[in-house]
Amino acid sequence: MQHRDVTIDPAEISNPSNRRFRRILIATFSIIAVGLVIATVYVVFESRSARRFDPGMTTVAAEIVRDKAIEADDAETWIAIHDEILWPRHIESLHTSWTSIPGLIWKHRSITKAMNVLDENRFIFETEKVEFYGRALGMTDREYKPRITQACIDKMSQILKETYHDVQTIPHLISQSLNTRLSVFVERQARLGDATDQAWLAFLDSFSPEVFARWLRLQSSGSYFLQEASIRKSLENRYDKHPDDPWLVRLAGVIRSRDGKFAEAEPLLAKSAELFADDPEGRHAWGEARLALNMPVEAESIMGPPCRDSIHFETQEAMRLTFRAQIHEKQGQLEAARRDAEAAVKLNPRSVEGWETLAGIAKKSGDTDRSQFAETEARNWSDKNNRLKTVLKSFAMRIEETRMKDRRMRDDGGTVEPLVEALQQLEWPHAAEALKSARKIAAGEIGYPVFRKLPELQPGFPDRFFLPRPVLRSETPESRGRGGVRL
Repeated sequence: MQHRDVTIDPAEISNPSNRRFRRILIATFSIIAVGLVIATVYVVFESRSARRFDPGMTTVAAEIVRDKAIEADDAETWIAIHDEILWPRHIESLHTSWTSIPGLIWKHRSITKAMNVLDENRFIFETEKVEFYGRALGMTDREYKPRITQACIDKMSQILKETYHDVQTIPHLISQSLNTRLSVFVERQARLGDATDQAWLAFLDSFSPEVFARWLRLQSSGSYFLQEASIRKSLENRYDKHPDDPWLVRLAGVIRSRDGKFAEAEPLLAKSAELFADDPEGRHAWGEARLALNMPVEAESIMGPPCRDSIHFETQEAMRLTFRAQIHEKQGQLEAARRDAEAAVKLNPRSVEGWETLAGIAKKSGDTDRSQFAETEARNWSDKNNRLKTVLKSFAMRIEETRMKDRRMRDDGGTVEPLVEALQQLEWPHAAEALKSARKIAAGEIGYPVFRKLPELQPGFPDRFFLPRPVLRSETPESRGRGGVRL
C-alpha cells in the first residue's frame, strides 16, 4: 500500500490573508455560540418566571402563561393575561400618537384638524380593542376548551354590549365577525337556539347575504354537528377529555342514543335531565334509551314540564308533546298518544314531525280519515320546507359566485325573490322582511341606521322550526330539587 506524502507550504501558513480569515471565522462562530447560550438562558428564565400570573412579568412570560392556561382550560388566568398585560401593552403604541393635544396642534397647525385626528384615533382605539379580543378568541379554535370558550363568549358579549350604545362606535363588519364566531362556539355546545340568535345579531350588524344564509341554514336544517359521523365522533372525543362539562354530557348522551348505544347513553341522559330544563330533545333521547333497555318509563315525567316562559313556547311545547306522543305510542297507549299528537299540531301546524306522528297514531287507532288528512298536511309542509332548502342552496351558491365582487344583497341573479317567496309560503314574515330590507340597502333605498331599527327585524321573534334550547339549571338546592324525575 502506497502512502502519499502531504507537504504544507510554510508560505501558505504564514499568509496574512489566510490568518485573518481564520480569525474572522472563529470570532463569528464565537458570537453565534454566545448568542445561543444567552437565548437559551433567557428562554429558561422566562419559562421559570412564567409559572404563575404576575402583573409585572415580561410579555414573553405572559404569552407562555397564556398558552399554559389554554392547555389547562384555565379561563381566569387566560382572561387576566389579556386584560391586565397583553391588551394594555398592545395599546401603548396607539396612545403615543394621540395623547398630546398640543403636539397635534403644533403638527397640524390647526385646532380643528387636531381634534379630528384625536377623534379618529379614539375610534381606532375602540375598534382595535374589539379586533384584539377577536384574535384572542380565535386562539381557542385550536381545541374545544369549555371554560375558556365560555369565558370568551362572556368577554365578547361584554365588549359588544359596551359598543352597541352607538352604532358608529364600532364597524358593523367587526361586530358581525364576533357575533358569527360566538354563534359557531355555542353551536359547538349543541346550543342551536342560542347559535341562531347570535347569527341573527350578526346579520343585523352586516346585512350580509352570507350571514343570512348561515342563520337560515341553522333555523331550517338544524346543526350539521349531529348529522355527520366524523363530527359526532369528534364531539364524543371532546366529552372524553372534558367529562364534567354539562353541555358535553348532554351532547354525548344524545349522540350515543342516536347511534343505538343505549346502555352508554342512558346514564349520561339521566344526568343531563338533572342539569338542564326545557330540553325536549334530550328528554326524548333519554326515554328512547330507557325503552330500548326495557327500563321503566313514565312518559309525562320523563319528558318534563312545559317551558311556558319561552317566547318559543309553540315550537318547544309542540315538540315536547310530539315526543311524548311517540313514547306513549311505543308503550301501546294510543289514546294518550293521540291526545298529545293532536295538541302538538294544534300548537304548531307547521311541524312535519308532528303531523307524521299523528298520522301513524291515527292509523293504528283505525281512524283512516284523520290519518290521511295528517299525511296530507305532513307532505304539504315537507314540500314547503324542501322548497326553502332548495332555494337556499341556490342562494348560497350565488353568494359564493359573487362574494369577491359584491357582498351586498343584490337581486341581479334572481336569487332573492324566490327565497322571499319560499319564506312567505312558510308563513315566516320576519325572515322575508329581513331579505327585502337588506335588498333595499343594496339598492340605496334605505340606510343602515334605518335597517338596524326596523321593528320587524329585532331579535326576539319566535322560531318557525323547533330548535334545541336547553337551559342550564342554576346550582342551587332549590333548582336541583325541581330537577327530580319520577320513573
